[in-house]
Amino acid sequence: MNNADIIAKIAICNGIYTEAEVADIIASGQELPLHTFQGWRDRGMIVRKGEHGIECRLWKKKSKKQVEKDKAEEENGFYLTKSYLFCKEQVEEEYSDGNINKNGFADNAITAII
Repeated sequence: MNNADIIAKIAICNGIYTEAEVADIIASGQELPLHTFQGWRDRGMIVRKGEHGIECRLWKKKSKKQVEKDKAEEENGFYLTKSYLFCKEQVEEEYSDGNINKNGFADNAITAII
C-alpha cells in the first residue's frame, strides 16, 4: 500500500470523501486535496494556525545515513512515520511578500503615527 492508497482510505474513513468521489478524483488524474503540512507548503499553501490534522502513518524515504546503517538488514529504504493530514479547508495561500501578512501590514514592524 502506497501513500496515495493510505490517504484515500483515510479520506473515506473520516467522511471527507465517499468512495465514488475518491474514484472520480483519481480517475480524472488528480490527487486528493489532503496533504501533510510539508505537502501543502510544497504547493504554496500554509496550514492555518490552530488547525488540527488527521493523525496517520505514511511512508517516508530514509536518509542516506539511515540507509547505510540498515544496509545489512536488506530493507527497501522506506519506513512508516506518524504524519498529520490537512484538507483544503484548513489551508490558505502563502504570502511571499517578505514579512507582509494577509492584511497588508508588515509583521513585527513598529509604526509611528506622525
